[in-house]
Amino acid sequence: MATRSSDYYKTLGVSKNSSGEEIQKAYRKLARKYHPDLNSGDKVSEKKFKEINEAYEVLGDKDSREKYNLYGSDWKKINQNNPGSDWSNFGFGNNKKSSFNDFRGFGDIFSNMNHGFKNPSPSQRKNIQNEINVSISLEESFRGTVRKLNLNYSRNIEVKIPPGVDTGSVVKIKPSRDRTILIKIHVVSNKKFSRDGLDLSTEVFIPLSDCILGCKTRVDTLDKSVDLKIPPRTQNGQKIKLPGLGMSKVGDFSKRGDFYAVIRPLLPMKLSVEEEQFYKNTRDSYSDERIDNE
Repeated sequence: MATRSSDYYKTLGVSKNSSGEEIQKAYRKLARKYHPDLNSGDKVSEKKFKEINEAYEVLGDKDSREKYNLYGSDWKKINQNNPGSDWSNFGFGNNKKSSFNDFRGFGDIFSNMNHGFKNPSPSQRKNIQNEINVSISLEESFRGTVRKLNLNYSRNIEVKIPPGVDTGSVVKIKPSRDRTILIKIHVVSNKKFSRDGLDLSTEVFIPLSDCILGCKTRVDTLDKSVDLKIPPRTQNGQKIKLPGLGMSKVGDFSKRGDFYAVIRPLLPMKLSVEEEQFYKNTRDSYSDERIDNE
């Protein structure tokens, strides 16, 4: 006959017949209530939080819950013969790299970890450090963004990626005392804007006549549109600087790089008879000037 196995259910305030969803909901509610971050220095809450996590580690996993239901407090002895696996089997170990393509979309990019995941044994939980590669757009890098982490059927953890991060930046989180996750950022190339440190640049195409005579045009930056003054006789590839409209420094949005408009003249595809004659006269005048200089 199985030993009494109601303690973990009592800890979470659920019945033995509760569904996995009901158990998860109860756990999240209690975890929020007794979380150490919300009860700083409260030893009672800290103890309660540990009990809640211990109960959910068992009841939140189908296999361990079945063993607990069968063997009660002796379930751990049964479980010792099958200690479980660590994160390296899922692309999170230090010896196995995960691809940027493993994390598609901008929603719950970590949900693919859940399938087949088992709780690590106590010995495996000591000082675990995992690395994750995450791709974000340049716009997300500029404004900052959020990714959702669903860890071993536990509560969802929102990971905030701050403004200004670049490829190679690392966001560090600690979902528990014995686990550290390093999120390595990759910023995807943008078709319109180029980045160099904190500086941004974009190509601005304007008619050749405006390059010669000068004009004003509208230019889009990452956060707004601005008026850009094109001085007369602007050359192809000439850069016009817009101070303070580039990327922000991580942790300080008030410190920003510069924005550069790279001018590209648009040559006319068709010319009227008068326009063609004008350019011929202009070319001839250049030829006469070269002869005089010789």
